[in-house]
Amino acid sequence: MFGLMKQRRRRLRAQPFPKDWLATVESNVPFFRRLSASGQAELLGNIQVFLAEKRFEGCGGLELTDEIRVTIAAQACLLLLHRKTDYFPRLLTILVYPSGTPPNPAPVILPMARTLSFTNLPINSTTKIMQPMECQVW
Repeated sequence: MFGLMKQRRRRLRAQPFPKDWLATVESNVPFFRRLSASGQAELLGNIQVFLAEKRFEGCGGLELTDEIRVTIAAQACLLLLHRKTDYFPRLLTILVYPSGTPPNPAPVILPMARTLSFTNLPINSTTKIMQPMECQVW
């Protein structure tokens, strides 16, 4: 099974990165431009695997867009650059809340996180994801 997963991930990383996703990464992740060409290619490949393997849920009425999903994936995958990775194997779901909507009930932090929750995401036409946001894992 592990060989099949490695092969699947290799295929995902080798696929061309969608142009609209690339525009999102360039716009919302300023650090991307500072990476070498090989670092950029590695990050983009990791984003494709992350998006294929993780489930995103909009909460509190938030309608998820590719911009939100790709931006969150890019931020998460920056942590994986230049490392052997298993793409956060215990993380199954990313919950995204609209700005100002606290998660309810209050999450309990567990040693084996399965859900990542983002609140106060500053994504709109005038702000960038690099601004402060809350992140809770449980």
